[in-house]
Amino acid sequence: MTLDKTKIRIKICGITSLVDMLAAMGAGADMVGFNFSPRSPRVVSVDKAAGILKEAPKGVQRVGVFQNAPVEEVVDATRCLGLHYVQLHGDESPEDYRDAGVPIIKAFSIADAADVERAAASTADILLLDSRSPLGGGSGQTFDWSLVRNLDRHFFIAGGLRPDNVAGAIEALFPWGVDVCSGVEKGPGKKDKSLLKAFVSEARSAEERVFAAVRGR
Repeated sequence: MTLDKTKIRIKICGITSLVDMLAAMGAGADMVGFNFSPRSPRVVSVDKAAGILKEAPKGVQRVGVFQNAPVEEVVDATRCLGLHYVQLHGDESPEDYRDAGVPIIKAFSIADAADVERAAASTADILLLDSRSPLGGGSGQTFDWSLVRNLDRHFFIAGGLRPDNVAGAIEALFPWGVDVCSGVEKGPGKKDKSLLKAFVSEARSAEERVFAAVRGR
């Protein structure tokens, strides 16, 4: 466990509407994700994301989620939307997307130690560790968190997080961030305000318990 950060980043992914954007911000999210992969049930166009962001207040970091998209498409979307991070979910090399000019998050499916080694060797700025899914994420299933307990990288934990288990993930790993999508939804692409609030509350409470335990040693 490393404690070189002031707080865990809470990222709400799969934003598809202004209502959900406002609900995520109101719950206290640090980051929101817009999915531009055509394979995702939560896919939005750059134009739709721009419309949402035009109406939303400032104060939350924006992440664009892509899967094997052309470099020019990612760079254009980053500039158009003022993205703070680019998140890659395909076979891409992070180095090919450096022209976007923002930190790169690279997603890895984790099922065994070899997957962890691949993730650790990535040149991405931040890792996103997820369970295996044919869509490259969004399975709603957790993976064996003990596999990444000793990973010395900034990483998000994703995959199957919900209000009832996010505290366990934080207390076990104290990750750089937690990423949730289906675990705070009432249906694909439809966020639930009460679940969003519960998720953030549980994450912050667990974060404080971890800091308190370390301070008390």
